[in-house]
Amino acid sequence: VPPPPLDRLLAPPAFAAPCVDTHSHVHQSDTEPSGPQVTAVLAVDERCWDTVVAWCETRPLAVPGFGVHPWQVHELQPGWQTRLTAKLTQHPGAIVGEIGLCKCARSLRGPGAKARVWPQQLDAFAQQLSIAAALQRPASVHCVKAHSALMDCLKAPLPPALALHSFSGSADQVKQLLSLPKATRIFFSFSHTVNVAMGSKPGTKAHEALLAAIRAVPVDRILVESDCADAASATAATRLAVALVAGARGWPLEEAAARTAANGLCFLQPHVVSGGHGAAWCAAPAASVECLPCDEGGLEGGAAVHVQIELTGREACEVHVSFL
Repeated sequence: VPPPPLDRLLAPPAFAAPCVDTHSHVHQSDTEPSGPQVTAVLAVDERCWDTVVAWCETRPLAVPGFGVHPWQVHELQPGWQTRLTAKLTQHPGAIVGEIGLCKCARSLRGPGAKARVWPQQLDAFAQQLSIAAALQRPASVHCVKAHSALMDCLKAPLPPALALHSFSGSADQVKQLLSLPKATRIFFSFSHTVNVAMGSKPGTKAHEALLAAIRAVPVDRILVESDCADAASATAATRLAVALVAGARGWPLEEAAARTAANGLCFLQPHVVSGGHGAAWCAAPAASVECLPCDEGGLEGGAAVHVQIELTGREACEVHVSFL
């Protein structure tokens, strides 16, 4: 009997604020979410695009994502770019993902594999970024041991928003990414599932580097995610990610949940914060911002999420998030 998912073994922190899970693969499970939260549900290859659609159609707080993961690019079939564009066009609330670069992919192992598959990764990533830019969709990006290559790829025209999911880079790499053209909002997403359970145990140098990276991210660019394939574990995993961010930044849990929820909606639905809202978040200390993703190009299924942000300074704000 396989052991239960790690996040089922850990008690999630108790707080009332809802969360926004900006990266999951919960369509891969037969379980149901244990609590309400906006959840980005991201495909990993073309074969599961329709599964993502079916999962999101019956769950109004789910945001679909279509793309091809770097682990699967060697399986791409001719015409995939046209089919991806068509799928995104059919679902105007969808984002692009999961896409990216990974030098740890199994497909890179073996004689001659790296010389063959790495160029495929670079090409598929560049083409998916181009599609996201053309359709003005956010993109969720996987990057493992490929920071230099990522920076080279991000010199082309970019989507309106990018999230580096389960970000494993350093504080210095955060600063490098933030130096990219300001037309693209770069977000950094953190998970307990990957960043802690699989990446850096508390008390290690790796964990201290993770906390330093979280502290290097501007307050309006921090996201949390479950990165879970099990829907029943996703809520707990997202709350553990909130606790990770709260501990790194010295925020109360409720504040960390509220800040990351507002940031998550700004990433997933950039059209909601266009026309000055995004600028208000960054540059108007006394502003009150309301974001209402709804059936007018917002969350699929017509669900509405109300976010009210009271900004009292660059490092101080009150964020109220509620599901309607």
